[in-house]
Amino acid sequence: FDNMHFSLSSGSEMWQVGLPLTTKYGEIVGYVVWEPYRPGLAFLQSITPVLVVVLFALVVVVAIFIGMLYRRAMANREQENRIRYLASHDSLTGLLNRASFEARLDAVLADAGDKPRQVAILYLDLDRFKPINDTLGHPAGDFVIREVGARIGALLPSGSSLCRVGGDEFNVLIPYEDVEAIEALCTAIVKQVGEPIDIEGQNVFVGISIGVALSPQHGTERTELTRKADVALYSAKASGRGCFSIFGQHMDALVRERAEIERDLRQALSDRSQFQVLYQPKYFAATGKVGSVEALVRWQHPTRGLISPIYFVPIAEECGLIRELGHLVLTEACQAAAAWPIDTVAVNVSAVQLRDPGFAMQVMAILAATGLAPTKLELEVTETAWMDSTDHCSTNIRALRAAGIHIALDDFGTGFSTFGRLHETEVDHIKIDKMFVDGLGKDRGDEAIVQAIVELARAKGLKTTAEGVETREQNDFLTRIGCDELQGFLFAQPMSRDDLGELLSGPPRSAGRLSIA
Repeated sequence: FDNMHFSLSSGSEMWQVGLPLTTKYGEIVGYVVWEPYRPGLAFLQSITPVLVVVLFALVVVVAIFIGMLYRRAMANREQENRIRYLASHDSLTGLLNRASFEARLDAVLADAGDKPRQVAILYLDLDRFKPINDTLGHPAGDFVIREVGARIGALLPSGSSLCRVGGDEFNVLIPYEDVEAIEALCTAIVKQVGEPIDIEGQNVFVGISIGVALSPQHGTERTELTRKADVALYSAKASGRGCFSIFGQHMDALVRERAEIERDLRQALSDRSQFQVLYQPKYFAATGKVGSVEALVRWQHPTRGLISPIYFVPIAEECGLIRELGHLVLTEACQAAAAWPIDTVAVNVSAVQLRDPGFAMQVMAILAATGLAPTKLELEVTETAWMDSTDHCSTNIRALRAAGIHIALDDFGTGFSTFGRLHETEVDHIKIDKMFVDGLGKDRGDEAIVQAIVELARAKGLKTTAEGVETREQNDFLTRIGCDELQGFLFAQPMSRDDLGELLSGPPRSAGRLSIA
């Protein structure tokens, strides 16, 4: 009965209780008022601090949970944005990928309306890129790709789109007003990409070839424009690389002709009667005697006439026919050389053949079938094939040399980083390229280059052959500096198997005498 007292009223507060006091006549004279005990309120007051702590903890937990949900939502949004970005961009360079470029080109061509928009499609491909991967590694190659992409992007006008198609290929979409602006841009790209690229203090060089197709002149549909830009790129590479070419109708004719050559080449390899293997002697510089011969394939087309191997061999490499063609030439050369009194017969081998894991076994099978000793066979490889770092290529070269077959490095001096690579060489013979021999006596410094090659080869214990010797002056200089063998029209042109047999069985010729066979 807390705070019990008498009051004339029943209680001024809601939590008070009043008991009326009455007379015997039932009249209320007042009230006894007090505050009753409330156990619930007392309990609530006793646990209030705990409730406050629990409530605060719940608020904190809910806040943390909401924060986690928010961060997860933001992370999911970032991940979705990243996925969308990767779906439309190249992961290495950050440029548009092929799919997004094609979608953008479709949109630009679709928005043209009644008046077609003038847009140029550029197809770009790097030159001399593979040797960088082979010699410096793929991280260096990735750096070059990013650097080239940045250089191209810095030259493009606003509104352009740059895409990495894949590998070392790029596409560009450019709105333009006149063709001269596109030509100037292509010239600037070729020049800028050709500048040295510094990789950890070492300068490397690449070039770029560009094919251009213009809308609406060359079409208003994406596949047609990109195809024609690709055709123009093929023309630029055929013109010597490091340049640009704008599509012309004659280029389509060239592509069709190439397709016809490929078709005819497949048919010719089925009966092989159209191919002839000729042999060009190589003379010892010191004695003038024939030391070895080189086998050269010729294609006598029934309607086109004689087709140069410079033209049809690259086609054979691209369409996968070089293995069959190479097998034909190697078999014929080994059969012929088995009866000749020569040191070696040289046969050219492409990088495609060397990448075949069974190539060394195929060569050994041909030697066994023809009866030619392995030491009488020499395989000539280009610097591109020699620099190939794939396992099969290097394994084949080691296996062939272990069997006694000689390996010659053809067109020496025209490739990438040749002199440094010779310190770890697995070749027996180097051939000095005709380009250097042609420059002898022309004040271009080729004499010093050729002499350096000969001295380097001598220091490494390698034999040297100069190809393309056509003048007495070239012969005298090469003999004087110690070149081992000479080959060229000054001595003999490529000849048939029978003619070479007569040459080898006849009296020796003096070095330097021109022979027409």
